[in-house]
Amino acid sequence: MRKITVYLLLSFTLLLSTTASADTTFGIGIGSLYNGFGINVGKKTQRTFSFGSIGCMGYSYTNEESSNGDVVENIDNKRSNCGIGIGYVSSNAFKSNKQAIGLSLGINRNLMFEDINGQNDDKWELNLMPTYHYFFKGIDKRGFNLGMGTVLSFTENEPMETGITLNLGFQF
Repeated sequence: MRKITVYLLLSFTLLLSTTASADTTFGIGIGSLYNGFGINVGKKTQRTFSFGSIGCMGYSYTNEESSNGDVVENIDNKRSNCGIGIGYVSSNAFKSNKQAIGLSLGINRNLMFEDINGQNDDKWELNLMPTYHYFFKGIDKRGFNLGMGTVLSFTENEPMETGITLNLGFQF
């Protein structure tokens, strides 16, 4: 299933990139530019890049055993954390347009299907991500990018969580 999803995302991105105007860009990768593992579409200039993205921050599947007295039952747990994002990246703070700083905002639905107690858990999550990026050929050129940043994650009725995001992708 993963191979099919990757193939479809890559095919979609390649198809759209052949019809794009000079200032439109499409990308595939992981990190804040792609809202986790996903794709983006954006507008680029010589020094800036603004985008919208769709992707998944995570997906997991586990099988747990629950023991109720003498009865043992297997419970399948599935969790997904997928959503959309927007962002802005600028190289204006640097001499070269290969280095850039940015800010991304992602809104994800963090959904767990049947935990060990048979309950579903459905939460919305807001992620604010200040980031640094390195575009190997420049922010306005087709090519690979690498970066990192901080994730500030806000979920209703829970304290703010922080983390680190690593970015790796290709812009067409």
